[in-house]
Amino acid sequence: MSEFFKQLISQLTVIWQRLSLQQKIITVSLIAFTFLGLISLMVWSQGSVKGASGGGYRTLYSDLELDEGRP
Repeated sequence: MSEFFKQLISQLTVIWQRLSLQQKIITVSLIAFTFLGLISLMVWSQGSVKGASGGGYRTLYSDLELDEGRP
């Protein structure tokens, strides 16, 4: 392990030891809610790509000329 990471871990340990019990609970709760939020966002975004029916992407318009498909 590099010296940088050793110093980082020791500094974080010192900061953690200085926190009160209430601050530790709040910190752990915020980290947990952040991870839960990220996981929920990833699950939701995967579901929205598949669509409500689970069919994935579907054709919206077909048999268009090249000029009709451009804005």
